Amino acid sequence: MLKLSWLWLPLLFIACVNTVSEPVAGQGDVSKETGAQKWVAGEVIVHFETQVSDAIARQRIEHQGGIVLRRFRTGNSYHVELPDGLSVEQGIEIFKPEPGVILVEPNYRLKRR
Repeated sequence: MLKLSWLWLPLLFIACVNTVSEPVAGQGDVSKETGAQKWVAGEVIVHFETQVSDAIARQRIEHQGGIVLRRFRTGNSYHVELPDGLSVEQGIEIFKPEPGVILVEPNYRLKRR
């Protein structure tokens, strides 16, 4: 019975992976098929290097006018609300040059299939 249960793990993994839609480069923030935004306006996810402390990361986010909505449990990543009037594209450009930042990306909307 134990061997049979291991056979289902790859299928479960594939099913979970297929429930998330991947972003398509060059589509901007609006899906051509549905007209819906592909990410949440006014929010980004900022990923810092592991050696950057929580206090320093928050200080760098706040220095750019961002508000930390939450810190993710895994990695050194933060869900950030951008200052009023700032687009996601502008937010990405503002946070990218901050010391210790690895990646800044939109807060993508996940779509179930």
